[in-house]
Amino acid sequence: MKVFNVMDYKHKLMNQLKGAKFPYAMAEEEKDFPSLFVLVKACGEEFWNLERWSEKSWKVVGLKKGNRIFEANTVFVKEVGDTPEIAVARLWLKLNGYETGLPS
Repeated sequence: MKVFNVMDYKHKLMNQLKGAKFPYAMAEEEKDFPSLFVLVKACGEEFWNLERWSEKSWKVVGLKKGNRIFEANTVFVKEVGDTPEIAVARLWLKLNGYETGLPS
């Protein structure tokens, strides 16, 4: 994973969430990045798992819309981030058809 300024990254990611019509209100200040609870709630039933991947990164897994676990057409969607919030925000974007264009 590349080293970068987490606050700058969160600001860029927050702008992408706003542009993607993230379903929860967000304030303009960086300190008001959505909480982990809000991000997981926004993913809904598509959220599957969040785990510490390494000392400095987190991995999150979701199920693509329209699929159910244990069916042949299940599509798992994976994302990573330096914090749990970043990983889940990236997952929400991907589950909703957006790519961040930001390094993971």
